[in-house]
Amino acid sequence: MHILKALQVAVQCSHKQAKQWLRQGRVQVNGETISHFTMAVDGNWDQVTLDQEPLTIPSHHYWVLNKKPGYLSARRDPNYPSVLDLVEKHIDTSQLSIVGRLDRDACGIVLLTDNGQLHYVLENPYFSVAKTYRVIVNGPIAEEAVDYFNLGVRFLDGYQCQPAQLKIISTSQQESTAEVTIIEGKRHQVKKCSLVLGLR
Repeated sequence: MHILKALQVAVQCSHKQAKQWLRQGRVQVNGETISHFTMAVDGNWDQVTLDQEPLTIPSHHYWVLNKKPGYLSARRDPNYPSVLDLVEKHIDTSQLSIVGRLDRDACGIVLLTDNGQLHYVLENPYFSVAKTYRVIVNGPIAEEAVDYFNLGVRFLDGYQCQPAQLKIISTSQQESTAEVTIIEGKRHQVKKCSLVLGLR
């Protein structure tokens, strides 16, 4: 959370008071005096002091989950189970967001966290955080497909994707395996890119 919010929670002070302490140079994070208001802190690894006195800063929680096929990367759906159903018997999921949008029939790692700022950074294309997917398709993958991904595939509806990377792992007449690295998070993006190139 932002340092202003952290101070408000830790000391039960007003927003105005927290700003004043920062301007006066009375707040330190990991031994360094902080004067700006946008710094993010986490009680898991940051030590925050006010006038040299340590403060108890709330900690965020992080879980890495191997999503099974058949589950949605969404909090709730009337027709299909959510990835949160896999863990709700063990942890409180009420404040968790899901980072990593995998299709229902896909499997792989998703991050569960109550750190909204991290979720925003990882999911927003503005920050260019790369995500890599392994795909298996029927039939061969032509080398030209690598160039198409590098230039940015255009969807059938006209949307132009940002440049991506395609790495062919193996290819044959029956089946091919590749890794696709993207920085966007458009719905069904990897599937749609594959369909444009005639891959299923």
